[in-house]
Amino acid sequence: MSVLICHLDDKLLNIGTNRWDVVAQVGLSHRVKRFTFESAVAMTDNDDVACDRRLELDPIGLWKGTVLYYFPKGLWIGTGFVYSNGGRTTLDGVKRDDQQDNWRTGLTFSYPLLRGHNVQLRATEGLVARIGADFRTYSASYTYTF
Repeated sequence: MSVLICHLDDKLLNIGTNRWDVVAQVGLSHRVKRFTFESAVAMTDNDDVACDRRLELDPIGLWKGTVLYYFPKGLWIGTGFVYSNGGRTTLDGVKRDDQQDNWRTGLTFSYPLLRGHNVQLRATEGLVARIGADFRTYSASYTYTF
């Protein structure tokens, strides 16, 4: 995988940092006792690139499946999978061999501190990656809901 760069005001930039994403998603959720089962399909498309280069990106289709388990007092844990396919790019008229066909999995633990205050710990892992998505992430977040 190559990194595309350009010069802008004598500074080296990765043109991928000028990208944004909008995801259209439809999902279903079903609760059975302490479990919630969720599934969603999504489509994303984005052709925005810096430095006057012409990028064409085929849409990327996503399928997500999640299982959540709720403990007493608001604790929950969830695990799931994401499959992505598509996204082949053409840069300045040249087709690239970069279509995604990837599987990822993750685990989330959610702990309520006080009413409206919540902490979540997450880990994700790439399972199968044809292009991209073969990385591991860890995150912690705090949410206040009012």
